[in-house]
Amino acid sequence: MKLFNLQQNYILFLIFIKSSIFYSQSLPIVGFGDVSNYRINTYDVPGSSGLDLHWYGGMRFGDVTSNSVMQITNGKVGIGNTNPAVKLDVIGTISSYEPLALGATVNSFQLINQRSGNVGENTIINRLWTYRDKTLNNWYSARIHDGISIDDSYKTPNVDTQTWWERDPLDNIQSWGNNAETYLTINKGNVGIGIKTPINKLDVNGTIHSKEVKVDMTGWSDFVFKKEYSLPTLTEVEKQINEKGHLENIPSEEEVLKNGINLGEMNSKLLQKIEELTLYMIDVNKKVKELQVSNAKLVENNEVLESKIKKLEIK
Repeated sequence: MKLFNLQQNYILFLIFIKSSIFYSQSLPIVGFGDVSNYRINTYDVPGSSGLDLHWYGGMRFGDVTSNSVMQITNGKVGIGNTNPAVKLDVIGTISSYEPLALGATVNSFQLINQRSGNVGENTIINRLWTYRDKTLNNWYSARIHDGISIDDSYKTPNVDTQTWWERDPLDNIQSWGNNAETYLTINKGNVGIGIKTPINKLDVNGTIHSKEVKVDMTGWSDFVFKKEYSLPTLTEVEKQINEKGHLENIPSEEEVLKNGINLGEMNSKLLQKIEELTLYMIDVNKKVKELQVSNAKLVENNEVLESKIKKLEIK
C-alpha cells in the first residue's frame, strides 16, 4: 500500500510538471498567500521557459526508501545531507570522470579532505588541500598541501599553545603561543622567531644566545697594511670628527638606530680602524724613539757644556 501511494504521488508530480510546462498560464501557484516566499512559477529562457520553485524553508527530495536524499536550503545544497553547511555538502563518495576545476583565478584552492577531533580540551585538525599557483592557462600547475593543526595543546601553566603546519595553503607554517603570539613562522623559505612575516632567511624579534656565530665574508680590511694604501692624517681624522660626528666609513648613530648593522661588514670596518690606529701607533713609536735619541744627545751635549763651565769657573 505504501509503495502504491509513492507511485501515485510520483505520477501526480509528473503530471504537474508537464502541465506547468505546456500550460504555464495556470501558474504561479502561491502558498500561504505569500508569492515572495512560497511559489511555483516559470521564468523566461530564450525560446522556452524554465520552472521556478521558490519555497522559503528550502526543498527536500526523497526516494523509494522514504529517505531524504537531497536538501536545498539557504542557498546550500546537501546530498545525503538534510542540513548542508556549505554551498555543496555531500555525505558519501563523489565520482567524477572529468577534471575538477579549482576556480578562475590564480592562487585558488580547494579543501579535499578534513579530519578533526578533540583530545580532552585540545583540538586536532588535519586538512588536505589542492592549490593552483600558476597563470590562468596553466591549469596543470597545482600543488598538494597537507596541514595539521593542534590548538590549545599545552595548558600548564595557563599557556595556550597553537601548533600548526600549513592549515591553509595561502598561509605558512606557524607555531603560536599565548594570546596568539607567534613563536615560530616559516614562510617562503624565511624563518621568523617571534615575528609573523619574516622577510629575511632568519628574522628574530628578541635576543639570540649562541656559543659562536660564523659570518661568510667577501673581503677583509688588511688592505690598510698595503704600501699603496693612503692612511688619513690625524688632522684629516680630526676634521671628519668635528664635521660629521663619527669616523669615516663608520655609520652614524642615526643610521644604526634606523637600519641596524651588518655584523660582518661592521667587524671589517672596525678592524680597518684598529689597523689604521695601529699604523698611527707605529708612527708615534718611531717618533718617540727619534725624540729619545735626540734627547739623549741633548743630555750628553748639556753634560759636556756643564763640565766646560765648571772648568772655566775654577780658573
